[in-house]
Amino acid sequence: MLGAGVMVWAQAAGQQQRLSSEDVQIVAQTAKQSAYGFSLAAWCTLKNRNGLQQYAMVVAAWQQRNHWKELEAGPVKTELAAGEYEGLKKEAFNEFNAHAFKSAFLCAGIANVLREPEHDPSQQYGAELSRIAAASVAATPPAAIAQGGTNSVAPSAGAGAVSGGASPNAAAAGSANSSVPQRGSVGQATSQENTTVQGGVPPTAPVAASGPVTVGDASITPPAGWTVSKSATDQAILQKSMVTMVRSSRAEAKLLISLTVQPMQGGIDQAFPVAVRRNFPGPPMELKYISKGVTRGGLQARTVRDGGRLNLPGNPRARVRAVGVALPDGRLFVAMILMRSDWESLMSKADDEFEEMVASLRFATQPEASLWDFNRPPKGSGGQKGLYWANGLINMPNAFGGMDLRAERYYVMLFPNGQAYSELPEDGHVDDMNFAALCQKRPKNCGTYDISGGQIHFKWLKEYGLVEETQGPWSAGDKGGLDTNGHHYTRILPVHGLRVSGKYTSTFASVGSIGGQSNSVVSEKYITFTPDGRYQKSGFAGASFDNTNAAGTVASKKSVTAGTYRIEGYTLMLTPNGGSPELYSVIFEDPSPSPKAIFINDDGFLRSGS
Repeated sequence: MLGAGVMVWAQAAGQQQRLSSEDVQIVAQTAKQSAYGFSLAAWCTLKNRNGLQQYAMVVAAWQQRNHWKELEAGPVKTELAAGEYEGLKKEAFNEFNAHAFKSAFLCAGIANVLREPEHDPSQQYGAELSRIAAASVAATPPAAIAQGGTNSVAPSAGAGAVSGGASPNAAAAGSANSSVPQRGSVGQATSQENTTVQGGVPPTAPVAASGPVTVGDASITPPAGWTVSKSATDQAILQKSMVTMVRSSRAEAKLLISLTVQPMQGGIDQAFPVAVRRNFPGPPMELKYISKGVTRGGLQARTVRDGGRLNLPGNPRARVRAVGVALPDGRLFVAMILMRSDWESLMSKADDEFEEMVASLRFATQPEASLWDFNRPPKGSGGQKGLYWANGLINMPNAFGGMDLRAERYYVMLFPNGQAYSELPEDGHVDDMNFAALCQKRPKNCGTYDISGGQIHFKWLKEYGLVEETQGPWSAGDKGGLDTNGHHYTRILPVHGLRVSGKYTSTFASVGSIGGQSNSVVSEKYITFTPDGRYQKSGFAGASFDNTNAAGTVASKKSVTAGTYRIEGYTLMLTPNGGSPELYSVIFEDPSPSPKAIFINDDGFLRSGS
């Protein structure tokens, strides 16, 4: 569009000195960035009228650096086509509307934004702009310069100070479809911004989200405390203020969540990262680790966790969480939350609320009854019952700055109706667990399965309410097994009436060093079984530290308790003398009277001695 008017002076009456083609390009570029800065200030004023004075002063400073008053009165009029500059402002304003989530952060750092080389031509062309402006002043009547053009700013004015320069009457008579507010109309929504949210409240006054928020075909239910600051057909902005700790001081943090439905260029793997980068108010993120999933309705989905630096004073780091869903009509739904990395104390809560919100995602074209649900296994699935486990070794960072090598066990319990559970309950109820109650507390452990052609296919509910699907070989029988999630699981049979003999000990140790100080913690517990059905158990915990100034050890012992035991199925019942029964889940890899190991509530107890 700029090119259409870069040589309009050739048709002029020759009243001004002819500019070189290089100067014309500088004027055109400056006009484009002027339109950007003015439209950003106007958009920010719509969202935050209290910031009007600040925005006006920032724009006025930009205009002074770039000699805009002189350029606008002279070369801009002669070198750009009629109406071209107004078109640039409208185009920029529409762009801020289209990416309101990102634009909100640009408002917070508007002074820095308008000093970036990309938006401040004076940094590269300061001398040239000064020369062009001086020549323009010499050729332009003083009255024209004093009057100003269509983008003057009066910081001391009242509402509407970030203005288009037109008179109030002219603004009132302007086109209702203009996306650039004129003098006297800043703060009034444009035709695109006039979309109202609940109760007819305009988006400049956030309202509490008391129910589902709808964007396109999608609806999402925010947790308590979130408000809707913008709602349109294909976009919604939600916000919530929370108190956080920043460098040991309390501070107010404003969380923003963007919900958009937008055209999808290519597949979701191409469109999703583009959409996330476009909405991030800072340099483009790398987005290395994008995870795949599907919705409960079978739509392809992608998630990402990443971070980058914001275009705000000090360039603070920010964390991003985003979820994208490919819609049947070829568009892309994206939910995205942004939070500063120094908001340590609220990160976990913000993550949880964003996940809860996205997990509530529903689409009008997909009735609830058609969605996958672990409480409604597909007909014809299941047919098996049994507990399966797998073992592995992993390195885990500890609290002392070191690494612990840990033995991990993984469990899957299959039920005949097609339901599956991926953790060992700790109350002794394994094959008779209350599936519905456990899944209310830990839904990510719950799923369904079906078996066909020697393969077992699982569906598990995972983060953001998405579904993870896995498939692997399956073999039936007491010595059967299955493969899933990169592990081979073998079947563990229940035991009945087993009597055990020996002392079994479980030990946990962690060692590391922080700030030149060595630290360690050790905990140990034991249980002794006798063939006559009696037991004795106890344990202690200890911690030590050592540095150049001091050293010491702290330990605590637990009392010894004794009573009777009973092993039935996957349940160990301990009844202390004079006390109530205690139930534990118990696993025997070798169900003999003297096994080498017993696993009680997933803690490994090793036999002492022979």
